[in-house]
Amino acid sequence: MQIIRDELRCDAVRVTGGDRDRLDTAARYAADAGLEVWYSPFTHGLTQDELLGFLADSAERAERLRRADAGVVFLTGAEISLFTTGFLPGDTLEERTAVLAAPQRLRAALPGLPARINAFLGEAVAVARARQHPVGGRRDGPGASSIAAGHASTPLPHPDKADERRQKT
Repeated sequence: MQIIRDELRCDAVRVTGGDRDRLDTAARYAADAGLEVWYSPFTHGLTQDELLGFLADSAERAERLRRADAGVVFLTGAEISLFTTGFLPGDTLEERTAVLAAPQRLRAALPGLPARINAFLGEAVAVARARQHPVGGRRDGPGASSIAAGHASTPLPHPDKADERRQKT
């Protein structure tokens, strides 16, 4: 972490993973090096309820870092529509990625997907915020402090554009 801070001259690092203890350890090392920690749980094959439980535990761990004066950004997930069951059709990652490769299946899956993801992320942020303990007992206003929350993702391709690219080649 010191190399990231001193030689690469970074002031933040994203730590990501699906092993709670390893993620927590990497985040503590980053905070101890004086880096802002982008705490990013990344899971594969969980249901939405299982992911919420994982995020709740991770948010508690991120909050402990913040209370020890670390700068923390908590990411509620990355590419959850592919790596979490229930957003796209398919029980496995392979089945869900096959949807992306089939424009008609993707076109059928896209309506409602943003609403499902946004609803889940609303729940995930609420779960994360519920684990925060504001400074001085305050949740907002002067003297309050909280973890910034976000989500990392890549936009899904527009199926009509994918069809156009295939027709041109």
